[in-house]
Amino acid sequence: MRIGIITALKPEARVFRRASGLLCSEHEYTVTIGGAGRENAARTANQLIRNGYELLISWGVAGALVEHLGAGDLLIGSHAMTGTGELLKFDQQFERRVLSILEPSMTVHTGTVVTVADAATSARSKAHLRRRFGADAVDMESTAIAYVARSAGVGYLCARSIVDAADFNVPQAAIKGLDKSGQLRPLKSLQSLAENPRQFPEMITLARNFRRSLKTLRNVARQLTD
Repeated sequence: MRIGIITALKPEARVFRRASGLLCSEHEYTVTIGGAGRENAARTANQLIRNGYELLISWGVAGALVEHLGAGDLLIGSHAMTGTGELLKFDQQFERRVLSILEPSMTVHTGTVVTVADAATSARSKAHLRRRFGADAVDMESTAIAYVARSAGVGYLCARSIVDAADFNVPQAAIKGLDKSGQLRPLKSLQSLAENPRQFPEMITLARNFRRSLKTLRNVARQLTD
């Protein structure tokens, strides 16, 4: 089986030592950086389908919507929540295969991610999403990838590491430091920090949490590709 792994950001893709190889010792995989947002994710997913891939993985970081998920925690799921509350369900065979490979010492949460058009940056917006959809985490790409997978009749899996807790308010400097292609723009963040220095503590916390998230993803990538 050929597996396409889709990330929004370059750092999320770089946790893999190789951009292509074998996943779970038997499946051919390729990592593709699609860029942030639903349109980029859907475009990338459709391209992978046209190239003959049979399972799509939404890979990267996400924001928590529940209190028990913290920075660096891993969330795995075979379902995706749409903006209308519809749950897109997929066969869980590959999810079970992935879970069977991960080291027993690693804490893995299973759950559902809801995708939104604009980043859910405030604790208030994340609480609203939790009440409305009952999802466990939020991102900007997974459901778009799941839609393409369902339309094409192929498999889907979401693997996300939490970067911001449900009660954490993401500073605007972080949002301005990311463009739609998935490129980090540190100068934009610095400009925002210069305009509003009160964001510094949150930016430091977020940077630390992002490193923890990438460490988790790197660990998972290593286990699945060794």
